[in-house]
Amino acid sequence: MSEPSQSSADPASGATEGSAPRRHRFLVGTLFTLATVIGVFAVLAVWANRQVLNTDNWTTTSSNLLADKAIQNAIA
Repeated sequence: MSEPSQSSADPASGATEGSAPRRHRFLVGTLFTLATVIGVFAVLAVWANRQVLNTDNWTTTSSNLLADKAIQNAIA
């Protein structure tokens, strides 16, 4: 028995063989962009929480930096 030959277009969906890789390329690009944006916002959120919203952490960090002799010489 021979199998029927497959055509390059699927008559039921109207899609061609080349459309699946294009969809995957678009999906990968979209997911990469979304992950990058979420990553940037996550880094900024952690920074904001530690430095801007947590006064004790900011005060401790500033005091430690200002007590360093190399930093005092650099800003003098």
